[in-house]
Formats: sequence, C-alpha cells, structure tokens
Amino acid sequence: MYLQIQFKIIISCTFFPLLFAYAFAQNFIKDESSASNRDIKEVKTSNQILIDFLTNTKSLKADFTHQQSNSSGRAITFSGKLVFRRPDRLRWEVKTPYPQLQLLRGKEFLLYDKDLQQVTVREIDDSLFDSPAGLLFSSGPGAKKLLNDRYLLISAPDKNNLRWVLARPKNLTDDNPTIELGLNSNGFLSELISLDIFGRSSRIILTNISWNEVIKDVAFVPVIPSGVEYLKQ
Repeated sequence: MYLQIQFKIIISCTFFPLLFAYAFAQNFIKDESSASNRDIKEVKTSNQILIDFLTNTKSLKADFTHQQSNSSGRAITFSGKLVFRRPDRLRWEVKTPYPQLQLLRGKEFLLYDKDLQQVTVREIDDSLFDSPAGLLFSSGPGAKKLLNDRYLLISAPDKNNLRWVLARPKNLTDDNPTIELGLNSNGFLSELISLDIFGRSSRIILTNISWNEVIKDVAFVPVIPSGVEYLKQ
C-alpha cells in the first residue's frame, strides 16, 4: 500500500500525467489588439494549453525536484531524472538523498532500491490513470477525451510566471488528490502541486525539459547487479 501511495504521488504523471462534470474552457478568449483596426487576437486558456501539450507529447525528459511534507510540516526533498515515452513507459530515477529507480512498463511497476539491494515488481491496475502519473499516460491524440472522462479541469490565476490548471480526479479518493499543474511559456508542464485530505503535500518541479526526442528502449531497461533480492507482489 505504501508503494502504491508513493507511486501515485509521482510525476510519476505525469508528467505527467497526465495529468491531472469537466469545466473545460474550450473556446478561445478574444481580445481587441487595436482600437483603430479592431484586429482580434486569439488567446488560449490554461486548460487548452494543457490539452495541447498532452495531445502532442510523444516523449519527455527532464530533471526533477520533488518536495514532500507531512501534516506536521516535516519535509524531504528528492532530486533526479524523469524519462517518459508514450504510450506506457516511465522512468523515475532518484539520485539524492539516496538512489532509487522506479520503472513503469505497461502494467508492470518495478522499484529498485540500491541501498536495500532489493527489487520489487508488481502489477498495476487502472487506478494509475487517476493519479498524477496518469496525466502523462493520457497523452496522445485522445488526450482531450481521456482528460474529459477522468478529470474536472479549472483554469487558475497565473503565478510564478506559469499558467495554472486545477485538475480534480472525478474518481476522487484519499490517494488521488486534486493537482495544480503549472505550464511554462513554451506550454510545457513544469510544476505539479498536490495536497491530500491528510495534509500531506507534494510539489514536483521539472527543469531542463526535452520534448519529443527519440528515446530508445534501453532507457527503460534497469541495470541491476547480481545478488539483489527480488520480491513480486
């Protein structure tokens, strides 16, 4: 159960993500760009920027910083690298404060803890798609419909130089909190914030983002030394 909760907190996303009745603002906002010539400029809503990002995402690579805190305020920060490839490949590699590798390949989730010399493998179910990681796995041509089926999206005010969307899973549970998604000036997902009913918060910041590069299968093959204990759940 701990692994399931930790994985659902990831980015994960998801990216992610991806991610995170629907309140889509489907129509463009129209502004008059000039009082003299009455030209009309079309401005996309934050919701539409998110939909466009997920619709057109084939792969994503980034460095991440993941800040987690519990209800008492105790915090821990993880950092590492994220690699995602549509439709169902995700690598979440923690570098600090301790090494840990999480891989998602189809329905298989693998967790390798180097310090414990232990690999845990388990099957995942469709609840993944209600998590932050599920936002990324919603990417592709069908992203708009998948998001419409799973999330209520609300455009939020801009802050920290990002456009924001509030994504609330329609299947709202303790493990699937509402997510805030920040999009940068390029329209890329740059930040995810969540707070569950127990007061646990999670903030993922993505930097050095590479979008739609070719990612080979080897990126999702773990290098695990001999002698490591394997557990299957």
